[in-house]
Amino acid sequence: MKCKHCESEIELQSAIDSAEFSWPLRQTVWCLCSRCGNGNHVRFERGIAQVVSLSGSPGYEYEVLSSTNEPTIEVRADQEYLHVWLQGKHHEVQARA
Repeated sequence: MKCKHCESEIELQSAIDSAEFSWPLRQTVWCLCSRCGNGNHVRFERGIAQVVSLSGSPGYEYEVLSSTNEPTIEVRADQEYLHVWLQGKHHEVQARA
């Protein structure tokens, strides 16, 4: 998975740790690149994480810019948090207010 701005590698754990907020029903978080400091939308699905570019207004459409397969990713969403499990560890990213 690569930063859409500088194309440096985004590590999954870093994406989760730097996530400032999420859109749980879209399974997406906003995280900052550790190299350039710019933000990326990272979408999680079971077994995969993707850097996406959002499009479509109104509505939710996206283009996958890069992705990585990780069989340990599990995802669950509720109104307040996006729950992501990575290598068996549970992470919660609060929904954007």
